[in-house]
Amino acid sequence: MKTTLTIEQSAELIKRGVSANRAHEIKVYDDPVSEWTHKGCPLFTLTDLLSLLPKEIENGLYSLDLMADNVEWDSVYSSAHEGYDPYFVANEKELIDVLYKTLLWAIDNNHVKLD
Repeated sequence: MKTTLTIEQSAELIKRGVSANRAHEIKVYDDPVSEWTHKGCPLFTLTDLLSLLPKEIENGLYSLDLMADNVEWDSVYSSAHEGYDPYFVANEKELIDVLYKTLLWAIDNNHVKLD
């Protein structure tokens, strides 16, 4: 099971406004510059993504549900008030990938406060 995003996925979150300081892992390169500067690439973890994702959107009308079967993970924003007609659905084999896809959607639709 993957527990961190790739460098490219993490870079995409940063490009969309997520602070690199929210990432709890750092990919350190084995080269003289990285050793001298003690810098690397931030990598977001499962915990980081869960802390960024809103548990509810649209003033609490839709809540986030995560479900799994033997094949894939589902991330769904749905409303108990309107039956199970989902507002958003994402499916991926890895939990971190479905959280990433959901977070990108939430950022693009102004459901995440980026401060």
